[in-house]
Amino acid sequence: RSSIIGNGDGIDLSSFGFASLTNDTVQSFYNGVFANADSVTVTGIRVAAVREAGIRVNGTGQASGAMVTGNLVDCAAGNSYGVAIGVFYGGGATINGNTMNQCPYGIQLQLNQGGAPVGITGDVRGNRVTMPGSGAGYQGIYITGPQALARVMNDTVTGIASDASIWVEGGMPLALVDSNVVGSWKYTGIRSDDVDSLYWNTITAGAGTGTSAGIHLYPAQTTAALAVVRANRITDAVDNGMIIERGDFNGYDTVTVQVDSNAIKHAGIGILVRYYGHANLHLNGIDSSFTDAVQLNQFAGVLPVVADSN
Repeated sequence: RSSIIGNGDGIDLSSFGFASLTNDTVQSFYNGVFANADSVTVTGIRVAAVREAGIRVNGTGQASGAMVTGNLVDCAAGNSYGVAIGVFYGGGATINGNTMNQCPYGIQLQLNQGGAPVGITGDVRGNRVTMPGSGAGYQGIYITGPQALARVMNDTVTGIASDASIWVEGGMPLALVDSNVVGSWKYTGIRSDDVDSLYWNTITAGAGTGTSAGIHLYPAQTTAALAVVRANRITDAVDNGMIIERGDFNGYDTVTVQVDSNAIKHAGIGILVRYYGHANLHLNGIDSSFTDAVQLNQFAGVLPVVADSN
């Protein structure tokens, strides 16, 4: 156990192919912990007042990837990232049980960059992200990765994120966003591009403008066999509870989104299906919508929405 104060990189693990770091305190560096290695474990580290990244790991090989668990990152004013992990060419990443306070970008995970094999996994679970109180935050949790698999589960993001509190994208064949809690979001509570399943998320206190939504499904780059939005709870979404926009004019994304058993309260529009999107709406409870409980704003020729028992 050690305590380190200074400039540059507090702890640099880049000279090691495999490295492990546990129970240290790092303060007032550019990067608190920096690693460019095949396999890295960072556990129980406290990082304070860094100017760029609290913990930054670039995975470069076909190894077991990065494990970042149980760390605390307190960001100084102007800091860019709380945790930034880029996994290049394989290995995947596990980011579990970390706490990030006042970071404009909480967790950023880039999977499978540079043509890695299909199917590496990112697991982001049980983290607590508090965005800056001044509204200077952008993304609480952001994950991207072509041909990667991702799980975002049991995370909590509070405070105003101007882009999205949770944002998952990048051509993933399978991504699960499940049982997360989002509060005080600005533009989008949970944004998903190319994502198939959103279950049991709780989203409250939106402060958005324009086309903001508690949950927004954007068009996918390629079609998915399954797209489900089920049993989510959305409260106080100023504009829209949900926007379903899966589908595109090229026909790449042909999935019909199954939207069922969601509860939406105090939203401008409860569920908005628009453009090339197509969906089945079933057993959703929508209370106190200011404009429409369900609004269809599709282009001509798009498959009709099936809505029953809402």
